[in-house]
Amino acid sequence: MSEELELPVHFNNEEILFPMELIRWGYTHRFKIHVYGHDYFFEPDEEGVYRAITEQTDRPVSGNKELLKVIGQTLAELMQ
Repeated sequence: MSEELELPVHFNNEEILFPMELIRWGYTHRFKIHVYGHDYFFEPDEEGVYRAITEQTDRPVSGNKELLKVIGQTLAELMQ
């Protein structure tokens, strides 16, 4: 079961709304966030930091790393 939401992110002096889904993942959760035509999954690590992964490989992704970092930080702040 997933829940569709929007994530407001402040990046380059503007607020951007990204569509996202909260997905239950085993004993934890993931967020699926649509960023400029690509879907990224963010999951928390042991320290509560959210990292971006791809569905196909479960490895860190390339792309706009700074934007992905800000998205992860925003998720961590909201989940505190």
